[in-house]
Amino acid sequence: MLEQLKVVPIHITVGLKSDAAPPQTAENTLGKLTTGPMGLLNAVETQLGIPSIDIPFTTRLIQYLACIDKVNHPSAFYHASYQADPFSVARTLLQWRDQWYMAGWVGTFEPDAPARLTDMAAIEALAQTEVEPGLGQRVQRVIALLADNPIAIASIHLQDKLTDFPALWRSLINAIGVGITEKKESTPQGKLGTDLRKLQDRLLVNSKEKIHLSGDGSIQVLRGDSAQDSAILTALPPQLCSPSSSSPNIRADH
Repeated sequence: MLEQLKVVPIHITVGLKSDAAPPQTAENTLGKLTTGPMGLLNAVETQLGIPSIDIPFTTRLIQYLACIDKVNHPSAFYHASYQADPFSVARTLLQWRDQWYMAGWVGTFEPDAPARLTDMAAIEALAQTEVEPGLGQRVQRVIALLADNPIAIASIHLQDKLTDFPALWRSLINAIGVGITEKKESTPQGKLGTDLRKLQDRLLVNSKEKIHLSGDGSIQVLRGDSAQDSAILTALPPQLCSPSSSSPNIRADH
């Protein structure tokens, strides 16, 4: 019976915003998964046999606070502030630490590093074993394990450009070692010369330059008193919200 079991490689679609509820129904069927970076990390951790448990920041904060207590000394750059408000200082230093790991830090500095970094390294010498790993540490651990541990992922399709992902996420995606495809670039659908087309062109190049609209009716602006009212307006068929069926775009403000 066990000899007949077969692991089905999965095809994963990853979008930067797809950890949240997607605007369309995700295609999660046998052999297919649509998710965001966190979902990708959880899937890889599961296949590597690593428990993917999200530890609350508050729990990690208390653990980090205990590490600071053990190495705090009068010459430490954070000493005075720590004496006045230990929790705020611990929160700030832990946030720095998490950001550094997401940027690729490995927990140590050169011996001739500035005093502030040396103080952080002294805390880290304890924190590496006494504080639950943050997101950056989890990603780095998975990347290291992937080198010698193949997993059942057949392909990765990106809903965004690979270059749009932060560097550590790019490293994880590449470390999985499968074929990567990217979503084709969007093209404007509005009629050339219309306000709608001008707006689409500008959004696709991510420009902050102002555009001049003629008010040709291709864009309708509806305002609601609340987010709930706006949601109802945007859900209505375009022909019910605009004077002509040629005005398909509705923007709801509140």
